[in-house]
Amino acid sequence: MKKTKLSLIFSLIVFGFLASIQSCKPDDDDHDHEHDAISKIQVMFVDSATNAAAGTFSWEDPDGIGGNPPTVIDTIKLDPSKTYKANVMLFAKLDGVLDNVTSEILEEADEHLFVFKNITANINVTITDKDGNNLPVGLESLWTTGAASSGAINVVLRHQPGVKDGTETPGDTDIDVVFPVNIQ
Repeated sequence: MKKTKLSLIFSLIVFGFLASIQSCKPDDDDHDHEHDAISKIQVMFVDSATNAAAGTFSWEDPDGIGGNPPTVIDTIKLDPSKTYKANVMLFAKLDGVLDNVTSEILEEADEHLFVFKNITANINVTITDKDGNNLPVGLESLWTTGAASSGAINVVLRHQPGVKDGTETPGDTDIDVVFPVNIQ
């Protein structure tokens, strides 16, 4: 009986040790990237007809998603009946320093997709940049405005390693923010 108890205890210790080693192995599918801590988004607009700067609008949450509410939510203000080239830049606060992580998203373009959801504003967004598989990314886009209106646009960054198919559905959300929009 003593031998059976000792064997059982020894087996449990060995099993626990092996399980802990397995759980410490790095996981290639881990979503542990600097862009996980995105705390600022900037959308920069240029009038596509004149190449004139049309504004840079920001959303900022210094303590990251959750916790305190964002401290900056700019209203995107665009003229009616125009087309604008837009570029998205992302920043993450790492060790107290705001770091531009846009290049990381670009390097991992085959794993990321921006989704732009119109919420009652008279605007159409067309993604113009593609990844190596010819799927949309969304760091670059065209925004075409209609008649004067107010509303909002939801900007979502999806992380889709190994499952990106050009749609929003697969993967996880890296960031999900809403910008008020005023077309006047």
